[in-house]
Parts: sequence; C-alpha cells; structure tokens
Amino acid sequence: MINQKIKFGDNTILELPEFLSLFNPKKILLVVGKKSFSKSGAKNKIKSILENYNYDKFYNQSEFNNINN
Repeated sequence: MINQKIKFGDNTILELPEFLSLFNPKKILLVVGKKSFSKSGAKNKIKSILENYNYDKFYNQSEFNNINN
C-alpha cells in the first residue's frame, strides 16, 4: 500500500520544510503549471527546499514518463 500525503493551498510553501521533515518522503510529485511555476517564483523558492529530495514535476501537457526537473 502506498502512503500518500497531499498538501496544497495558500502559503503551503511556507509549511513545506516542516511537512517534509515530518514525513521524510522517498519521492515527491509536484503538479505545476508549465509556465506559471517559473513565472510565479515558486520554482526558485522550492528548488532549495527540495534539493535533498527525489522529486518530479508534472504539468498537463507533459509526458508523465519523461519528467524533467
């Protein structure tokens, strides 16, 4: 059985370090907008938080089997 945790909403990025340290995930899937992820500044904020984690990004028009960070 897969143990999943979902976190979303306003100011979630501020809670991300504590959330990650509490659950210590093996893998993380980020569901993002292809352009808005960078334009909003979220990419720069999240990059340093996730540098020690295994994560992938998914956006609507991507090939799920070909995810790139």
